[in-house]
This record gives sequence, C-alpha cells and structure tokens, in this order.
Amino acid sequence: MKLFVFLFMSLVVVSLILFDIVLNRQCRYHVEQWRADGCPWGFFSFPRETGFIAGCRARNGVFRAWLLGSPAWLERDALAMNCVYLLRITVAMACLSWAFVVMMMIKSA
Repeated sequence: MKLFVFLFMSLVVVSLILFDIVLNRQCRYHVEQWRADGCPWGFFSFPRETGFIAGCRARNGVFRAWLLGSPAWLERDALAMNCVYLLRITVAMACLSWAFVVMMMIKSA
C-alpha cells in the first residue's frame, strides 16, 4: 500500500509541474489568452502581473478547463498540447491510484 501512496504523490507532483509548464508557455507566448483566463498563477510559478487571490482563482478554473478541453491556442502549440496530454494521463493515473489505496484501506478495516 505504501507503494501506491508514493505513486499517487509522485503523480500529483508531476501533474502540477506539467500544468506549470503549460501555464508558463501561455504566459510567455499567448499573453492575450493568459489575460483572458484571468492571469492564473501556477502551483510553483508566480507571475507578478496579478495578485495572489485572483491568480489562484483563475488557476483552478484553467486547470479544470485544460483537463476537459483544449482551447484554440493550446492546439496550435505542440509542446503545450503534449504537456496537456501528459497532464491528463497523470491526473487519471493519480485518481486510479488513490481509488486503489482507498479500496485497500476499506478492505483492511
């Protein structure tokens, strides 16, 4: 079970790093879309153009949006799109590993 907890935590960290990579690309190369999304902050990167509360609120919406869809700017940026695909895979794997840990805890109780 410890292995699955470690796997879960590793997948969460990787997914947050991937999100930050895509967000940094959006902030650098697709500034208008970044501003339209509310100037979101990353999990490990903090653009100075926006405040903490506003950046965090925008981040949560963008994170969910990128898990479920791909804006036009994202589809035109091959590196960002590859990172979003990997982000989706790592989030799905993290959810599955979390479900497995919960099932093992229920079974052992």
